[in-house]
Amino acid sequence: MTNQMVYRSPAMSSAPSGSAVESSPVSMQAILHFLRMRWMTIVATTLVAGALGFLYVATATPSYSTSTLLLLNRQTSGTDVQALEVQASFIEGQLEIANSFDTLASVVKKLDLGSKPEFQEEAPSLISRLREQVAPPPAGSSAEPAANPFQTDEEIHVNALVTALRGHVTLRQIGQSAVIEITASSSDPYQAMQIANALADEYIAKNISMKSSGARTYSEWLGRFVTDQQRELVDAANALSQFRATGDPRDQFKLTELQSAAEARKTLYETTLTRFTEARQQISYPVSDATVISKAGLPLSKSHPRRGLVMAFTVLVGLLAGLMLAFGRHATDRRITQAGRLGAEAGLPFVAKLSSSKSRLSGRKTPVALFSEESQQSGSSLSRDVAELGASLAVVRHVKRSPIIGIVGVEPDVGATTTAFGLARQWADTGIRVLLLDASDETTLSRLLAPDADFGISDVLDAAESFESTVVWLTPNFAFVPFGSRTGATPAARVSSKRTGLRLQDLKEKFDAVLIDLPAVSASADARLIASSLDGVVVVSRYRRTSVDLAVETVRQLRSSGADVLGGVVNFATKA
Repeated sequence: MTNQMVYRSPAMSSAPSGSAVESSPVSMQAILHFLRMRWMTIVATTLVAGALGFLYVATATPSYSTSTLLLLNRQTSGTDVQALEVQASFIEGQLEIANSFDTLASVVKKLDLGSKPEFQEEAPSLISRLREQVAPPPAGSSAEPAANPFQTDEEIHVNALVTALRGHVTLRQIGQSAVIEITASSSDPYQAMQIANALADEYIAKNISMKSSGARTYSEWLGRFVTDQQRELVDAANALSQFRATGDPRDQFKLTELQSAAEARKTLYETTLTRFTEARQQISYPVSDATVISKAGLPLSKSHPRRGLVMAFTVLVGLLAGLMLAFGRHATDRRITQAGRLGAEAGLPFVAKLSSSKSRLSGRKTPVALFSEESQQSGSSLSRDVAELGASLAVVRHVKRSPIIGIVGVEPDVGATTTAFGLARQWADTGIRVLLLDASDETTLSRLLAPDADFGISDVLDAAESFESTVVWLTPNFAFVPFGSRTGATPAARVSSKRTGLRLQDLKEKFDAVLIDLPAVSASADARLIASSLDGVVVVSRYRRTSVDLAVETVRQLRSSGADVLGGVVNFATKA
């Protein structure tokens, strides 16, 4: 484990000196810390989104799509710009014709879509109902068109089928070309092919019918016009013949005028007759403006839902949602998750992380077992962490001779007792004489290290001469004094009253360092009572459980009680 620990001597400024890497909000370590803290939220949200996507893909009705391609033949003249404008207008008009009610109604009748389950009248979908709630129709209108009282039931049924068919077909121009694409979709691939080809056929038939109808109307008009021109031609020819027979031969001007009129009538008659003949031919042999260049084939794969695309999209959405949710939780989480954050907000000279002390002092996991010679030789992570904590406090032993340091938890069960024992054992292993006092109401150390002791610190405070008989030597350099009797005031309260037979200062003559395991600040006032009598205190918190606000308030209370807060410990931390 890389122990992120920043040290400042108590004699220095109390402003925190957080790790540059740890305090940077955009550093790689900050990102890795965020992912390590919130990976479960991100993964869970992504899995939920992926499961919803899979459920949709598994339950959605499959849809197949196929297309028919038509080439529109339109002769245009003029400049290129004018030709493009004419062609665009022509194609737009043809698309409207193909999507017209008459064309679609012909497809409905040709394929008998009324008998197909897919086109049966259904209740409005949930999305349609939500859309109506969010954007209701304007006043005076309704979501459904008003029923025409003159329509028959058959016509109303056909209208509904045409509306449904419009939802299954798409018509578009391909780029700027004269090719239009008719795409049909259906849950039945064969039916999709039928709809696309039938719509193309009905559109061509509609186009031919329109051209034939137009040619018929035009030919009828031309027929009347030809008759009028024939009569006028006969009149002009008769006038010319009569002038030649009875007119003045010397009047050449009149003769020329009559000849010109007769020739003009003849030319106009012949031109009109030619157009009339062409119009009659268009009625008999009409030619469509559209040609099928590719018929729709049977689709082999589903076009909807696209399984890969849907799954990729839902997973991506789930990942983004998970990141947002995790970031929101991370930003609002006031628990201690970084040592630098505690040091910055509480103004602590250093904050050490103990990453391996994950077992409570109970059962076989006694402090002696945790810090046995074998554990020291194996170089356990906990031993290394406590060694670094001891190194951070080593300067206190040089500045203050034989310091008396209290180890206090912000709240119960944060590992303060384990930290106190580990620090005492580590210092004892370096060759200095260390005394560990159990002043905690839980008496965990007393029950484990001296379960048969009849006397303790409470008795020593009454009679200083009983100290030697009360102390328990765990190693040649490591002495321990149990809690003792629970009658009367607590040891911390008695020390703060200064009416005791043994003063803490007297212990400095016997030991190089004195460590006191104190009850948590949130559970007892002992730490605040004894704070001014100590050379310093170390505040212990628990990773991902202790609130930063509670830890800051604990430090404030201790300082207001006269304590010199030497630093902090984040216990039960994960490896960085």
